[in-house]
Amino acid sequence: DKTATLESKYFPISLHLEASNVTVADCDDKGLGQLVDTFLAWDKDGDGTVSADELKDVLQHVNPKFTEVTLAKMMGEIDVNGDGVIDIQEFVSWLSGENLKKKKMKKKAKEEQDAKICFTLHRKRSDEAKDQKKLDAFMSAMSSDVKDFCIAKKLELSCGTVNAGSNANCSACGARHSWVCHGCGFVSFFKNCVNDCDTSSYGWFCISGKC
Repeated sequence: DKTATLESKYFPISLHLEASNVTVADCDDKGLGQLVDTFLAWDKDGDGTVSADELKDVLQHVNPKFTEVTLAKMMGEIDVNGDGVIDIQEFVSWLSGENLKKKKMKKKAKEEQDAKICFTLHRKRSDEAKDQKKLDAFMSAMSSDVKDFCIAKKLELSCGTVNAGSNANCSACGARHSWVCHGCGFVSFFKNCVNDCDTSSYGWFCISGKC
């Protein structure tokens, strides 16, 4: 029986780990938000991943009898890509039992699920930054990550300007073609955010002002 009721500060909701019938697609916005809240509660240092030590802290809080061997085995099952930490996609796949299924999710469905997870995680972080009056620092850090990504992938970054407020066009290049919304983290090629975020509240990062 893989059903577990998780009710402590580490587990703010009851999750049923039934590999046969629970997926992110089954979650409404509130349910997915609670999954992300759980992940953020486990991620003590806020680096965007759950380390082996953070997993150990959580599980031994729930059950002090968890052994190092059991913890190492669980870490191995959750950390699918073997990089030594648990990212948000691995975390959700573990809770839903997706990583234990013999028949894996189709590529398109997996991409849509990952996008939904990333949107929810990013929105929570941007809202938190906004509430703590740290939105400028958040936008700066995000823009730096976008620049690093473009460099690593050898993508053209013809502008690279952070725009706060409701500017319809970039303050540097005077246009807007491809841009990243700081509210959801998605790239848009239209005037409005693909997720209908209010850019006057979150700001945006200009990748390029022209095709």
